[in-house]
Amino acid sequence: MIVIDREDDEEQYKKDIVVARKIYSDWIDFFLSACINESAKLMVKIEKINELYTRAINQSIEIIDSSKMREVIDVIFEFPILTKSKISSNINIPTTTLDGYLRKLVEAKIIYSDGRSRNRKYYFYDLINILR
Repeated sequence: MIVIDREDDEEQYKKDIVVARKIYSDWIDFFLSACINESAKLMVKIEKINELYTRAINQSIEIIDSSKMREVIDVIFEFPILTKSKISSNINIPTTTLDGYLRKLVEAKIIYSDGRSRNRKYYFYDLINILR
């Protein structure tokens, strides 16, 4: 029969608690530090996106001052790789008007086209580069 001294158990228990608290404390410090670092990186990205949005709106207003142009920019920010049909499904705009807007945005190098005659894709590289 093994007899365990109760005082030894309590003392070991207290030591184990101290070790466990240290381990968890270190892990929590690491985790919170990682969260803070990632949050700081994301805040920088958000600031860059906000600056890009302001710049894109201002440039597009210089091209065509229309609420529809603003709506097109909003869709482009939501879908930085898109097609004309993606824009049409998100805002009510005549196809010929949209064609003109997209052509002018490409000419101003705000967005870029793959140049295909059918199912043309448009790329908003400035936003894509920030999101990487």
